[in-house]
Amino acid sequence: MTKTGYSIKMKFKSSKILDFVDLGLLVFCVFPDSYSTIAILVFFTGLFRLILKIGDGSFFLELLYVYTSFTCLLMPLFGYIYFPSSNGIAKMWVRFMPVSELQYFSFTLPAVILLGLVFFLFRTKSPDDAPVINQLITQVRKDILTIPVKSILTLTFISLVAYNISNFLPGSLQQLNSFLYYSLFAMLFYIIFYKDFPFKMYFVVGFVLFLVFDALRYGMFTIIAYMGGLFLILLLAGKRVYMSQKLGILVIGIIFIAFLQLFKLDLRKSRKKGQDPSVTEVAARVVANTQTAKFDDIFFPLYFRMNQGFNIALVQRRIPAKVDYLNGSYLALGFASAFVPRLFWADKPEAGGKENMRIYTGYIVTTWSTNVGPIGEAYGNFGYWGGWLYIMAFAAFIRFAYTKFIAVCRKMPILLLWMPPLFFQTIYSIEADSLQVFNSLLKGLVFMVIMYKIFPKLFPSKTQ
Repeated sequence: MTKTGYSIKMKFKSSKILDFVDLGLLVFCVFPDSYSTIAILVFFTGLFRLILKIGDGSFFLELLYVYTSFTCLLMPLFGYIYFPSSNGIAKMWVRFMPVSELQYFSFTLPAVILLGLVFFLFRTKSPDDAPVINQLITQVRKDILTIPVKSILTLTFISLVAYNISNFLPGSLQQLNSFLYYSLFAMLFYIIFYKDFPFKMYFVVGFVLFLVFDALRYGMFTIIAYMGGLFLILLLAGKRVYMSQKLGILVIGIIFIAFLQLFKLDLRKSRKKGQDPSVTEVAARVVANTQTAKFDDIFFPLYFRMNQGFNIALVQRRIPAKVDYLNGSYLALGFASAFVPRLFWADKPEAGGKENMRIYTGYIVTTWSTNVGPIGEAYGNFGYWGGWLYIMAFAAFIRFAYTKFIAVCRKMPILLLWMPPLFFQTIYSIEADSLQVFNSLLKGLVFMVIMYKIFPKLFPSKTQ
């Protein structure tokens, strides 16, 4: 057997073993005393899937699943262990888990496992494995050379204009304008993959500086954090990645995200006090604090920001104790609104957290952005069994959209470089809502058709 054939066989065996492990963990959810152990095991099996998949094609689903198990299982578990209502800082910020550990994990634990099973079961010869993705990358490098440089630069310029006029547009046009701005990220990869692109390094460095300065200007680092994972998928595609490199990437990624969260909080706190510290000053302060501060002072801000389980628990506390299950009525209205432009339905439901938090948790959100997530929606609408079925349908939709995208890329490989703008709002879907995912993918499809009609030179078919 060849080395390649052996590695494929080993990968197939590892994937099957992980599938059986997940099924076993789902069965063990009938034992409430094991919830803490199962939550930890679910996270680490998801992490192991991700490690195996890095360097083996695209790891979009693995990345989404690890993020889900981290924010919905691991962080809530830390909340129950380290930040209960008796903890001073958790009590001061009212950020302890509002329902019992038994109540929370009895629904969320099976929901997360079922999400993963729908993502990964029956994925033999998956369309996002290395043989397909590597072939696509090879074809992209050929096809992109047929694109005029001026076409890439034109859309880059238009994307920057879209970014600058976003605040002046009516709500009915802002979603389309957002996709136009996200095109900038696709153009970055056009430049990276284009051999001998004029002044390539200057464009790449300029793009990075633009992102950093924009994040510092508004104190919003979301696009850096979430786009980073999608960037890695394309940057590592077609490359052999050794285990030591995979572990290095994960460690650096975890440190970077933790530092980014602490940096963002320190920067916002300083600006609320009327201060305008330099980047180096904030960075130095964060590093110094992590070396001298107590565990609670360092970890609590990360727990506060990355515990999606808190919002899910707020839903469980309110429904059905104070409000009956919604039975899908609000969800149906939201999905229907995705097909009707706001121009013809002025007061249609909006994707976002304010209304969802009011309906599902009773909280009125004014000064910050948060949401109940698809898991919170699933429980709030359908309870246990119906909620689990809804999560499976939600996962099936994401898997179908993703694999269909890869299938279309096989006919037009250049589309692979549009993965960041198309799936950006899906990568953090677990802390958004179902409507945002459905809305963004549907409108993203319409946007791509429009772009193909307006800029056909940017979308060459396979070269012969």
